[in-house]
Amino acid sequence: MDENNAIKPKSIKVNYIFNLAYEVFALLTPLITTPYVSRVLGADGVGIYSYTNSIAQYFILFGNLGIATYGQMQIAACREERKETSRVFYELWILRALTMAISLGIYMVVSFTATEYREARLIFGVIIFASIFDMTWLFRGIEDFSKVVIRNFIVKIVMIVAVFIFVKTKDDVNIYILLIALSTLLGNITFLFSMRNVLCRVELKSLNILRHTKQCLVFFIPTIATSVYTLLDKTMLGMLTEGTAQNGYYEQAHKIEQILLVAITSLNTIMRSRMSFLFQHGQIDEMRARLNRSISFILLISIPMAAGLIGIAPNFIPLFLGEGFEESIILLQIFSLLLIVIGLSNCLNTHYLGPSGRQGKNNYVLIAGAAVNFIFNLMAIPTYGAVGAACASVLAETLILIGYLYLIRDFFKFKTMIKLGWKYAIAGLVMGCFVSYMGTLPGKSFVILVLQIINGAVLYGIILCLLRDKFLFENIKMIIYKVKTKIHAR
Repeated sequence: MDENNAIKPKSIKVNYIFNLAYEVFALLTPLITTPYVSRVLGADGVGIYSYTNSIAQYFILFGNLGIATYGQMQIAACREERKETSRVFYELWILRALTMAISLGIYMVVSFTATEYREARLIFGVIIFASIFDMTWLFRGIEDFSKVVIRNFIVKIVMIVAVFIFVKTKDDVNIYILLIALSTLLGNITFLFSMRNVLCRVELKSLNILRHTKQCLVFFIPTIATSVYTLLDKTMLGMLTEGTAQNGYYEQAHKIEQILLVAITSLNTIMRSRMSFLFQHGQIDEMRARLNRSISFILLISIPMAAGLIGIAPNFIPLFLGEGFEESIILLQIFSLLLIVIGLSNCLNTHYLGPSGRQGKNNYVLIAGAAVNFIFNLMAIPTYGAVGAACASVLAETLILIGYLYLIRDFFKFKTMIKLGWKYAIAGLVMGCFVSYMGTLPGKSFVILVLQIINGAVLYGIILCLLRDKFLFENIKMIIYKVKTKIHAR
């Protein structure tokens, strides 16, 4: 392989599709199996998985040391030189393998001495080991996901089949956890087969893993801070409430919100590499134009998703999760707001704060948000349980978005966001009210649910057409043009 050849990225649209596919595959197993697992394991069984998983994820975060985010940006910045890309990758991968191994060792000692859910905790050690082979940051950095998706898809399909075969009773919680752990390990190992076509050989003596330590720590702080909203909630629910049912309600509602959030943040993930490249080459105006388009896209899809979830939740939760998860209805309605808030804050971070080197200032905002979340959890969880934890997450994430807008006020104005999104807000509000009303009509829940989704989507589109939304019209025209071009080409 020629060491001087640049690694050519695929188009943003192709990468968006592949990255979205990869992220969906990562959540595919729990999403497809959720209705079955909820009915077999019940809220308590799901709660055990949620609580023990949250503890294991802390050790994965410490082992990662912020390398995934930092590594993606570094790979993107030097992708025009294959040899330098290879050197940076091996330096960061060795550093990450060492820190992950240390984290795994500490985790196993802690798990062996635990008196509660010991077997489940030990099984999660497999996932920490599997994280050593997680190289998604490399392929995100070179903006190429096509080599990874198919192999992981096969692994996920096998995992889904295994869950239906081996998880049969409420006592099969540990079997369920083991299947998830093994699928994660196999999925990550597939990266080894793809990296050979991307990297070239480098001499071991040319590597200097310590030169990245300082910057990795800068990106490590926001990683820990943001974990508060997804992990600390679950851990504190397990510690501050009796039993694991509250964890179960929270886990399943949060899981539904997460799969929808993937469709929104997937574009942000791949744009981090492109924006890092543009900033390195001083193309600030192009960065601003891309940020505006990305925000328009996020508002276009996140607002109707949020409004729709609030309206369909009373019908959707009983059908999807079964009896015993009624408390997840209000949780899903609260979490729906995060689709908009996290979508926007994640966009501002990946499109400008990270690529422009403002990660240090970003950390102060994240730490403040984490503190607010922790304090609100302490006050709300003992009385309100999972509802209190969900509200704490929404409050903290909203404060983070406000902080981000303040940090980039010299690059992007809040009034620009209002200008880009007011039409989507009107259309979403009308659609949400209509969908909620439809949910009160008599009839079979499944039929009503389908009508809610279809009619809501149609109404949202009609309103945007009446408001003559420029971004929507531009994309429709582009799609029509490409279809016509392909037809004429034949």
